[in-house]
Amino acid sequence: MFVSLVWSTPLVPAASQRAEIRLGGDLVSDVDVRVCDACQRAVLEHIRVDAAHGRCGVAREALAQVMEAWPGYSWSTTELDPEVAEFWRRVFWPTPVLLGAPQWCGHMAEAESAIGCE
Repeated sequence: MFVSLVWSTPLVPAASQRAEIRLGGDLVSDVDVRVCDACQRAVLEHIRVDAAHGRCGVAREALAQVMEAWPGYSWSTTELDPEVAEFWRRVFWPTPVLLGAPQWCGHMAEAESAIGCE
């Protein structure tokens, strides 16, 4: 399976950014993350996979690539919907206590304000 990520550029540092997740060149899902290089903190906001490509490892591989892009950062996620709990039980997460507990920093809040998403 050849999964690749195609990133958009955030509007300002520490703002949300999206990566298209491609399988063999075809767009099959996407992921939204917020990364603060100053604080070395990252929050996974959403990961979505087309139903036709669910349960075949695409999300798991994409997640690994996302985290490899910012090694050593402190990772957390936004609140988790109950229907995705099974996925998160199966996937490696470096800080399980931060699943569903976003660790926003001041730079992320400033980024929200700068782009008008308060």
